[in-house]
Amino acid sequence: MKIRGLTLENVRKFAGQRAEISDIGDGISVISEANEFGKSTFFDALHALMFTKHSATGREVQALRPAAGGAVRVAARIETAEGLFTVEKSFLSQKSAAVRDASGRPIAQQDEAERWIAQVMESGLEGPAGLLWVRQGVTAMEPLDASPKERSQLLGVRRDLLSSVAGEIDMVTGGRRMDRVIRAAQDALAALATQTGRPKAGGAWAAAQDEAEALEQTASKLRSEVATLRHALDRRAQVARQLAVLADPEADADRRRALAAAQAADAAARAHAERLATARTEVSLKTLERDRARQALDTLIAREETLKTSEQTFDEATGALAGAEQTLAAAQARYDGLAARRDAATARTAAVRAAFQKAQDAQLRAGAVVQLEAAVKARDAARAQRDRAEQTRARLSSMHVTPKVLRQIEEAEEALRRAQADDATGVTITLAYSGATRLARAGTPLPEGPHRITERQSIDMPGIGTLTLDPGAAALRDDPTGAAERALQDALDGAGQPDAASARTAARAREDLVREEALARQMFETLAPEGLDPLEAAVADAQARLERLQATDADAEAPAQTAQDLEAAERAEQAARGEADEAREGLDHARTAFARAQARAETAQAARDKAQADFGTRQDHETARQDAARALALAEAELGEAQAAVATLEREAPDFDTVAAALARAEGAVAQADSDIQRLRTDLGALAAEIRTRAEDGVEEALAEAEGRHSAAAARAERFAAEVAALRLLIDTLQQTRGAAQDAYFGPIQQELKPLLAILHADAALSFDPGTLLPAQMTRDGTEETLERLSGGTQEQIAVLTRLAFARLFARAGKPMPVILDDALVYSDDDRIERMFTALHRVAQDQQVIVFTCRQRAFGGLGGTRPTVTIGPIA
Repeated sequence: MKIRGLTLENVRKFAGQRAEISDIGDGISVISEANEFGKSTFFDALHALMFTKHSATGREVQALRPAAGGAVRVAARIETAEGLFTVEKSFLSQKSAAVRDASGRPIAQQDEAERWIAQVMESGLEGPAGLLWVRQGVTAMEPLDASPKERSQLLGVRRDLLSSVAGEIDMVTGGRRMDRVIRAAQDALAALATQTGRPKAGGAWAAAQDEAEALEQTASKLRSEVATLRHALDRRAQVARQLAVLADPEADADRRRALAAAQAADAAARAHAERLATARTEVSLKTLERDRARQALDTLIAREETLKTSEQTFDEATGALAGAEQTLAAAQARYDGLAARRDAATARTAAVRAAFQKAQDAQLRAGAVVQLEAAVKARDAARAQRDRAEQTRARLSSMHVTPKVLRQIEEAEEALRRAQADDATGVTITLAYSGATRLARAGTPLPEGPHRITERQSIDMPGIGTLTLDPGAAALRDDPTGAAERALQDALDGAGQPDAASARTAARAREDLVREEALARQMFETLAPEGLDPLEAAVADAQARLERLQATDADAEAPAQTAQDLEAAERAEQAARGEADEAREGLDHARTAFARAQARAETAQAARDKAQADFGTRQDHETARQDAARALALAEAELGEAQAAVATLEREAPDFDTVAAALARAEGAVAQADSDIQRLRTDLGALAAEIRTRAEDGVEEALAEAEGRHSAAAARAERFAAEVAALRLLIDTLQQTRGAAQDAYFGPIQQELKPLLAILHADAALSFDPGTLLPAQMTRDGTEETLERLSGGTQEQIAVLTRLAFARLFARAGKPMPVILDDALVYSDDDRIERMFTALHRVAQDQQVIVFTCRQRAFGGLGGTRPTVTIGPIA
């Protein structure tokens, strides 16, 4: 984009006037006028035209209003690759925006015009201002009074530009952020392991190993107490381990990440296929025509085959239905007879049992006492487990660190770490005491460690005096670290915990209580699956039965013949019931077979009717089949011609089978793992039920709990070991790749800057700060100096040269932008300013540079074109 002219009406000092700059050339254009002429007014108006919406009423727009008020109008003639256009906006009292082509025809208005301007500027409403467009009095690469948002926008423009010409390189691989990452990784490694790679005493890794060993010893003792249940317990432990491995969050996350990667690869392959779609359009169209013709022919052939098959199926289903109906009638008759015989036998057995029961009451008295004792024992055991569960739930109600609360605390803690890692520009002091004396702030002792200084404050130094710290401009910046600290403290206060470690300890304690409550509830459900009421009823029934037996004749004895009659009646009843049950099963099978046969017959009839309707008449079918065959032959001929034309493109087509196979494998792995987890949980439930039927003293539950806790502790130890290995690998990899990444990232800007810098200093070189993407140090005559230590003139010259280099990168990235300087080079001496003129001309060979200056004599040697400036009344 190039600017060819600029027109202002009723803008600031040009109240009631029309001021115009015309005939701006391709290379260097110099607008040289005296002070107070209005050069900065032209600059600010152009900036508002390009980067401020016409509907805005903010400070930048208000600054354009003249003292007399009225509408403010700004217009510019710009040239793009598509031609010459006029962009104009009216602010304040008459808000409008428009874009016109070379003939004056409007092509966009209002919001559409805003979008057109943003597209031309390539950077939206933020724009490259501050990087290429330099306001009067700004000599540094960034304005000193820029807000954090503005600095972030300017950093984003530089990062996007460098990434577009050098490729995406993660900023974490260079500079101070790299050092912070390495230090953080080393601190995390030191907290877990010794220098030799062994678990550190008192660390989380060592604690996990010690816990696993202690739990293994406990489990071994419990195994000796449940020898009779060894097989079931071993199987349950095996299933639990398998389930723990499959259900491990990290393993599940790995599977999900693999699936996401496969899906991303599949999406990329699909995108590549879409990019090839244009070259294959003709073949695809002809293929569709051929397929439609073939499908039409195949459909006609299939209809004929379907009709034949459906008629045969209907005949078979009708025959099967008749046979099933006969079988059902026979089964019903047999069942009715055997059911009557069973009912008679049941009545006979009941009569004999009633007579025999009276004689058995005396013998059952002792059994009733045992039954009552067993019922009371079962009820008391269930009550104990219910009370245990209720007490545990009561304790849980006072423990507020749930997994969700802990996750919020850990997220706030992570946000604090990120804020601390990103906060490289603030003022921080770090305290490390060697004696008992402590510094204090407002009477409160300061602990060791880093302290961020966000405002002017005084620190008491006992025995020395008072130290006053003033962060200066840094106090105006946002305090992300402070905000993150407050967010973490709020989360900790809400949980009632002093720090994150205490919160994690409280969360683990709560998890232990949750497991204890679940175990008690499970034991209660095992002992009383239907609640305490059935157990209470069983105790009452046993008591009542004992009382009834005590009320009977204790000396009554059963005649031998009555016992024999009862035994015979029971055998007869059992036999009758067996035959009736067998007949019932036969009847059920017959009913099912009849229903299935009836459904098949109905389905077959519907299929035959549909096939007949689809087939139509024989004559119409044959005619349609001949027409379809001719259409298929014609479509195949046309497809052959299209395939020959794109044969070379199809040879270059990517192979998507591997991508699809990888996706199918990842999906299958996730689905199989989910299926295995469900199956193992079902197996685990079945094993638990089997153990509950045999065990009475509960040692198997204690063993299961100990083994589960051991598995969790062992898994934690393994994760810590993996974390130690990952930290070692991260530290080694980052240290190896830091230098190469920085060279590749800043290579393009160094390439553009080197010949420009050589015009001022033949042996000079600049190094860039990876965090700000701006020059940080200058090396000349073998000496390295920071930019802050250079003279004001040298800093100003480096800032201008760097902007020229960034302008060259914009052009290389396909986004050419003019460089605009408003009274720049105010600190350069005569010799240096002549060299800077040479640098400007070197860039201006294929780059538009617009210079506003009041130094008419000094800039006389710059050369370039002098655009026409006219001021007059508004027509």
